[in-house]
Amino acid sequence: MDIIQDLYEHQSCANYEDANVNSNKRPIVELLEVAKNTITESDPTDFKIIFITKGSLLVSYGRNMDKSLGKGNMFLISPNSKYTINVIEDAKIVIFRLQNKRVELCERIGLERLYRLHEAPEDDFNPLKMRSPVSYLIKGVLTSLSDGLKCKYYLELKIKEFFYLIGAYYSKRELASFLFPLLSDDTSFSLFVYNNYNKVKTVQDLASLSNYSHSGFIKRFKKTFGIPAYQWMKMQKANRILHDIHYSDKTLKEICDEHDFSSLSQFNDFCKSNFGHPPSHLRKNKTNDKI
Repeated sequence: MDIIQDLYEHQSCANYEDANVNSNKRPIVELLEVAKNTITESDPTDFKIIFITKGSLLVSYGRNMDKSLGKGNMFLISPNSKYTINVIEDAKIVIFRLQNKRVELCERIGLERLYRLHEAPEDDFNPLKMRSPVSYLIKGVLTSLSDGLKCKYYLELKIKEFFYLIGAYYSKRELASFLFPLLSDDTSFSLFVYNNYNKVKTVQDLASLSNYSHSGFIKRFKKTFGIPAYQWMKMQKANRILHDIHYSDKTLKEICDEHDFSSLSQFNDFCKSNFGHPPSHLRKNKTNDKI
């Protein structure tokens, strides 16, 4: 059995990535082993890719309720997008956190080019099966993490390698669907929006954070995302509300107040308009189908 030499020297390095060192800052690559019947909820601050290497999960994300995913699947989660994982069988997952770093595909397959080549998919949650080269990469990462090799720079290289591999072994259409939340013809602007939209209440507030004039921000947003900023922010709000209704222990009044509705009546009207039913009906009648 191969072992890392002088492990203590690695662990004492400032670039050693360990979740136990600082609970407020998660490592860029992390291995989690989760027992059956565990339910976890997260509200990520970074884009992250989750690889399932063992077991099976029910994932609820956006308007996808309890999507069944087993070993060999991988999926992308956007910042400030709530999701819930219900572990059906003891599971082992690997997480890649992108932490605002620009994603680098092969120079011939940039994110902007993917955005221009393909229409937006119907959904922003599009898991993929891990093909052999990706599976081998993740197995190697598992071995490294288990042995204690957690150097930040090494793990950053593994993330870069992953993006080069998917650029080589997946079609452009598959990549466009999988990476859809990351795609735009203005990547730096879209990352700014994803990282900040949940910190504000209005489009004007978001425009102010960007140091653009309101009109300039509106134009750039429409050009980048293809829809008006108000409509996009309303969609994100709707997804978070739906998740809270289905998976949180909050009362409907608490959800109403948290999302800044002036009354339960206004909250009811919002749910009827966006989901076809009042919140009480949605909570009682959760299904596995999209609403």
